[in-house]
Amino acid sequence: MSDRLSQFIYHLDYVYDGPALLFDLTIFKERLQRLRELGDRYNCQFLMPVKAFSHPLIYQITGEVLWGFDISNYNEYAGLPTPLTNKLVSLTDPAFDGYDLQLFLTKQNNFRIYIETLSQAKKLPSQQVDFGIRLNSSSLLTREDGDRPFDSYSRFGISNLTELAKLAQSAPDRFVGFHIHHGLHENSSDTILTFARQAITLADQFQLPLPSIDLGGGLAEIGFSQLESLLIELRRLLRSHTVLIFEAGKLLFEDIGFAYGKVKSLQCDRRGWMMTLDLSKSCHLRWSQPQLIVPNSTSATQVPVSIYGATCNEGDRLGEFLVPLPNFKDSPYQEGDIVVFKNINCYSVSWNTSFNGIKPAEVKFF
Repeated sequence: MSDRLSQFIYHLDYVYDGPALLFDLTIFKERLQRLRELGDRYNCQFLMPVKAFSHPLIYQITGEVLWGFDISNYNEYAGLPTPLTNKLVSLTDPAFDGYDLQLFLTKQNNFRIYIETLSQAKKLPSQQVDFGIRLNSSSLLTREDGDRPFDSYSRFGISNLTELAKLAQSAPDRFVGFHIHHGLHENSSDTILTFARQAITLADQFQLPLPSIDLGGGLAEIGFSQLESLLIELRRLLRSHTVLIFEAGKLLFEDIGFAYGKVKSLQCDRRGWMMTLDLSKSCHLRWSQPQLIVPNSTSATQVPVSIYGATCNEGDRLGEFLVPLPNFKDSPYQEGDIVVFKNINCYSVSWNTSFNGIKPAEVKFF
């Protein structure tokens, strides 16, 4: 636990106001600046996917540094700050049915939509907006490696480009390129390079311009340590004018998310200790695999502790952990103790909800 986090937790003994999801804003800002530097160096634009962290402060800070936002619908757009002068708003909505896209141009922002079906293509020309085509990631990987096994297939994006390419050919001044997002399987530099190669091949095959390629997210698996090397390889593949676009969601928050709650009750039986917190896995920690930050102790004795949330859902379980017994005590915790977890996913903020009378957790920063 860092000194800054320790100080924040220490003061909770005096000002505790309920469970919270907690993020390191200092490191977050440092990572934003790193992305800005990489983007300027390699003709790359990093967007903030709104769904990754639903919070106005994060939108404000990222809007000041990054190139724009990735959204899925008007509700996400409406939650963004105003104005967004010259920022890019990129819409990828599998439910687009021809609704008025002028709604997404009210904040002085640039705008584009990615389509993926023939039905969407037929409803687009009258709107006179920039557009791209979303390609199916599973199809692209199979195309390059026919022996690659897949136990699932992405539902997003189009596999046969023939018909949608006609729309792009008819409006080359509004066609912005391809969007590819790999959400089913673990991402890697090799996967992203495959997508880039396939996008180039398709653009050449259908004689389409390629102003940009949006290679989606999944950068957390690659990490900052490998990101610059990946960008160098991508720039070797692509023409200099082709802009690279990425969605930097989880990458920005990896290992800087925490959560805390207070012990409300505990008991011990033959299976070990069982403890209930006011922090709920079901309400507050969806998509997270919380790891307990155990108290400091010189004791060599460890006991199993199963930790649960306060709902009446049997599955509201944060996990089972080995916890050292404090010196000269027979219980690892006492009622009223504050318990802290690491490895909290940024998406838990967007999922954060109320259920069974349990309110959403606060979202805080240090």
